[in-house]
Amino acid sequence: MCGRTVTPPSQEIINELNLKLYGEPQEANINLKPTNLTPVIANNDSGLLQYFKWSVIPHFSKDGKADPKYSTFNAKIESLIEPSALWKPLLAKQQFCVHITKAFYEWNWLDEKGKKKQPYIIKAAGEPFTLMAGLWSGWVNSDTGEILFSCTTITNPANEKMAAIHNTKARMPAFLNMDNYKLWLDKDIPFKDKLEIIKPVHNDFIHAMPLTKVGDIEEYQSLNF
Repeated sequence: MCGRTVTPPSQEIINELNLKLYGEPQEANINLKPTNLTPVIANNDSGLLQYFKWSVIPHFSKDGKADPKYSTFNAKIESLIEPSALWKPLLAKQQFCVHITKAFYEWNWLDEKGKKKQPYIIKAAGEPFTLMAGLWSGWVNSDTGEILFSCTTITNPANEKMAAIHNTKARMPAFLNMDNYKLWLDKDIPFKDKLEIIKPVHNDFIHAMPLTKVGDIEEYQSLNF
């Protein structure tokens, strides 16, 4: 799955993608976790850089919190092709978004129980950002009218390279790139056609490097990512 990312500072995103910022600018984060605010482009306004909570608040939530019975920071592509009750409303409303990251982390299990793990940092080779397809939600507080925005990252079955790294669940993000990410946001493109945009990438799309420790700023800077 995809559960930790590296996100660039707001200004870098704005400059590279020619966006306007909604809200306060954010600094880079080399270890962003689910439930944190993550940078996205959502098709409620594809000209804005916005920050949504990374874990979808289900439409049936009573209090605006994620249901502990559900893991909502990732959405398997299989559960979108045959939509579950959790994702069906978002697909029906065509609420697509793009997650903007520099890279993400994954752990390779070195023993059967995962007591020993080798972390990797992974990015889209030759791209300024590692872009991932997602869905967004706007949960409305019925008492106050406040809207809480949240999002999920779509995952695909891993390609051969990613399966060797993510050797427990063999998943990887549904990657986009600088040439096709706007197509993912386009409401005029049917979802069945969007599936072609986010089909699993080839091995050479990604660049992966082993790490000593996730979140070590000195090690990260030495990688020149």
